[in-house]
Amino acid sequence: MRTRSPNTSTPNKIEGDCSYEREKVVPRFVLALFIFAASAVFLSSPAVWGTEKEKKDLPQRQISVAPEYTSITVPEGEEVSIDLSVTNGGRQDEFIDLQLTQVPKGWKARIKTYSFDVSGIFVPSDKTKSLSLKAEAEEGTAPGKYVFGIKGQTQDGKLVSTSHVTIVLREKDKGKKIQRRQPRHLLPGASRADGCQVRVLRGSGEQDRQGQHFQPERQGPTNWTSTSNPPMRTS
Repeated sequence: MRTRSPNTSTPNKIEGDCSYEREKVVPRFVLALFIFAASAVFLSSPAVWGTEKEKKDLPQRQISVAPEYTSITVPEGEEVSIDLSVTNGGRQDEFIDLQLTQVPKGWKARIKTYSFDVSGIFVPSDKTKSLSLKAEAEEGTAPGKYVFGIKGQTQDGKLVSTSHVTIVLREKDKGKKIQRRQPRHLLPGASRADGCQVRVLRGSGEQDRQGQHFQPERQGPTNWTSTSNPPMRTS
């Protein structure tokens, strides 16, 4: 007698039924659809398109070297420090060489950052770097107007930017004049703290060149005490 071999096929998979294959295909389709939707949302974002649009609006190459102040006035003996902006307004990165083309006689000047002097700088596209112009007048430099020249140039020499700074050096402030104080006349027995000021006489006289004291114009009335702050010395 012939016996039939047992059926070893998968019970869930029936010939002619595609449900098993759909179980594998559907998750992949859903994942692909999700990725496509997320990409569309990101690419339609105003920030992304705005950045690309701004880049396209920039010229191919553009640089500028500009001081914050173009003209200032300082007293003798004071060091000058002016912020200097180096800007790359183009679509490509730039290496920019810097130099002072004009330094007046009697002055020391340099372009520097926090700790060292600078003669060249790298500036990425659409970025600005900040440096400083330092200038100091040498001893004996007369008051007047002095002009400094600044130049920035790309390493290939195709782009150049120039600017100027005018420094007006004025005389140093003279020492403050000595102010004369008016003497106060108090009643006998009264002190300054009592506030018994009844008469004020204008102090005047010539300055004692040695002791920097003044002589009062006149003495107080009889039986009155005359005081001054600071105290005066009479001869």
